[in-house]
Amino acid sequence: MQNESVSTKIDQGFHPEFALLGKKEDSTLRVLPISTWKEINVNRSITGELPRPDNSKVSAEFVFVDISDDVAVAKLHYFEEKKQTYTDYITLYKFPEGWKMISKVYTAIED
Repeated sequence: MQNESVSTKIDQGFHPEFALLGKKEDSTLRVLPISTWKEINVNRSITGELPRPDNSKVSAEFVFVDISDDVAVAKLHYFEEKKQTYTDYITLYKFPEGWKMISKVYTAIED
């Protein structure tokens, strides 16, 4: 999503009701549905921001994955140009067609 923004790949991994949740500075929540996130990335493709060149691709390191029957949570460290910029917590459910991400909360890593 952050490197290419290919809709078919996004649809394979994200549930259509997925939401990204983030805490704003005023302590309210920012709720970003997958449809809006996809639209933002389409616009990034139009402006040439995506796909990212090889030297600026983002990466993630899985810290842990915990699975209980048909639900899972994953903790990731998110890197931009080898610098950790976020910690993400992603929840998933297992559906008949496979695992789908249903939500993500994150925190920015300050210098």
